[in-house]
Amino acid sequence: MRPDLRENIRLGALGALAASPTIFLLRGFTVDDAWIPARYAFHLASGAGYRFNVPGLVSDGVTPLPWAPLLALLGGASIERAWSVARGLGVLCWMGAAASLAIATARAPGPRLRWLALLPIPLSAPLAAWSIAGLETGLVTLLCALAAVASPAGACAAAGVAAAFRPELIVLAFAVALGAASTSSRRWPLFLALALAPWGLVVAARLLFFGRPVPLSVLAKPSDLTHGGAYVVAGLLLGGAPILALPGPGALAARGWIAPLGAALAHAVAVALAGGDWMPLSRLLVPSLPLWMMAAVRLAPTWSRPGAWARALLAAAGLLFVWWRVGPAASSVAPTRASLIAQARPLLAARGAVATLDIGWVGASTQARVVDLAGLTEPAFAVLPGGHTSKRVSGAMLADRRVDTLLFLRQSGCEGPCVRADGGPFERAVEQRLAADPWVSERFHLAGEIRAGSLVYVLLLRDLEAQAVPP
Repeated sequence: MRPDLRENIRLGALGALAASPTIFLLRGFTVDDAWIPARYAFHLASGAGYRFNVPGLVSDGVTPLPWAPLLALLGGASIERAWSVARGLGVLCWMGAAASLAIATARAPGPRLRWLALLPIPLSAPLAAWSIAGLETGLVTLLCALAAVASPAGACAAAGVAAAFRPELIVLAFAVALGAASTSSRRWPLFLALALAPWGLVVAARLLFFGRPVPLSVLAKPSDLTHGGAYVVAGLLLGGAPILALPGPGALAARGWIAPLGAALAHAVAVALAGGDWMPLSRLLVPSLPLWMMAAVRLAPTWSRPGAWARALLAAAGLLFVWWRVGPAASSVAPTRASLIAQARPLLAARGAVATLDIGWVGASTQARVVDLAGLTEPAFAVLPGGHTSKRVSGAMLADRRVDTLLFLRQSGCEGPCVRADGGPFERAVEQRLAADPWVSERFHLAGEIRAGSLVYVLLLRDLEAQAVPP
């Protein structure tokens, strides 16, 4: 084995090893949405087609269009299997990204203090959590890491594939192509094609199969620039890597940092314009963190020793603050959802159509038709006014879909005397509105509760069917 190859393997292993403890600590993290592509993947693998319900509409309910087909190929034997494969793949991808960053840092010129730029690898809760959540974030983070360390053509190709999975990354991919073009002006058409073509193919596929260029999530969750701006500012301040990548005196003398920093900043602007995200731990900003880290590595030759340690302390403070605020709760999500799924299976086994907001874990617990009150998989609901928890769904719309079961989340902290006869008050606006709708209030009755951790879901069945499951 060549000495350089052996050294790369050693460095890569050390990088992956550095990422492992935080992954282990957050192995209990997931989100409800992770079961949505898993259910699509199961239906694809079983031959039922690209649909959330069988029978049901073919709908564009997964933002990263290639993700569910990939899961179907790797492990679509069941919803649980697809979800587990997604988690495992995400972990492998993030560890691969950490390995590639370690190798690139070893090759970069500068003082040993440049290794401080990789502080988020062992300390970042968002990087670890979103690698094991069961969504595409780990894979996209690997692709963005390759965009930060590969040759110009390889960087453009990696960024382009990342944008095929996450639509908002098209701005980052374009910025990577511009950076690559600055190194070879003659090859700019190739760089642009590599960076933009995968995203263009996905847009064309959406137009062909679904009649619109964007996923349903864009309609179901309208952009809010105020929320998006606050989301980005908080994520950058607490993300560690952006603090480390702040250019200081003498930055213009360093080489290679402008392209990754420009791409990372472009991505931050795109996320702000998209309105941020409702999920915890800065999910949409996570993929660009490798670019921030590589920008910091290449700025390291301009650091003074006191300045380097000051940056590191500020970055570590933000990273540890996130652990303190979110870490314990994040690590308990998967066990809580597993308990909900296990309790719901016998209760929903014979149901015809279940209407709920949290279609992820509910869809993992039953093969009944799941009516998505948020509109992520339901085109007719996606276009309704309101956000994804406040869509103006009416009782008549549920009647048209022959809904016989409702699963609503009770308002947090409400126990004992404050609980109404229908199991409310309920947590989200669409649930509150439907509970007061005459079609619901006159036909549905409390049939039971499903509890896990601090969550209480109220089961409402239609008419006399409520007597089938005792409260």
